[in-house]
Amino acid sequence: GRRQAENGKTIPMWLVYILECADKSLYTGITSDLEKRMSVHAAGKGAKYTKHRGPLILRYTETVASRGDALRREAAIKSLDRASKLTLIDSYKKQALGPT
Repeated sequence: GRRQAENGKTIPMWLVYILECADKSLYTGITSDLEKRMSVHAAGKGAKYTKHRGPLILRYTETVASRGDALRREAAIKSLDRASKLTLIDSYKKQALGPT
């Protein structure tokens, strides 16, 4: 995705994402093109970690302002324990579903 800057140029929107692998492990990454990145992961070329752990399920995305912000958020998420990551994913699912 892209967004419009004040000077009229388009700049990439960055996403932090979490994938659930077939072995139930979680992979966190960043991208400015989620559709393309998911295709690359599905082809087994995205990351060494996910290469033999498919199929992969997208469990979480978070839009951030810049690549630097994405890298910092990715590092913060990677530092969380599994339970905290699952709580983050659960809160994302509830937010996506809206009030029940």
